[in-house]
Amino acid sequence: MGCCFDTGSGGGRHFFDDFSGCYSGNGKVVLKDKTVKEVKDLIKGDILEDGSIVQCLIIIKVNRVVPAIELNGAYFSFKHPVFYEGKWTNPINIKHATNVFIDNWYNLVLKNGKSVKINGIEAITLGNGSHPYFGSKKVLMALKKYDGFESGRIVMEKKQLKVERDENGKISNYF
Repeated sequence: MGCCFDTGSGGGRHFFDDFSGCYSGNGKVVLKDKTVKEVKDLIKGDILEDGSIVQCLIIIKVNRVVPAIELNGAYFSFKHPVFYEGKWTNPINIKHATNVFIDNWYNLVLKNGKSVKINGIEAITLGNGSHPYFGSKKVLMALKKYDGFESGRIVMEKKQLKVERDENGKISNYF
């Protein structure tokens, strides 16, 4: 149930189920004015330390124990790209998952930014140009259809998510 970046190669397809997502809401983000907020408390217009501006916080309800990977005190889904030790990788390549209670998975749409630092770990955001769907204008157009996009906060249930794949098995629609 999330926005991890599946390559469509087959090996990552099982990550798109009830426990997939992006990152947990308890991670800390430093703002331009040096105040610190948890991901779950970010609002439209918040200016991040790097100068990018929060346009929308995406919230996907989970409310159960799921496997996730803890990095610097925040939880990430298996394949959500993070910048770690000088390169982009997936959390599953860094540590093994543990079972933890996740209330919601979160992701962001930023203006003038492609990633967010959560507890010092840089994580990709939606519409950043790095993925044929999740990094594209297509994902932004899909999100704009939801109530809440203009106000900067979309809350989703699993039943609202729909995974569609192209002829090569790559994700072509999700939201």
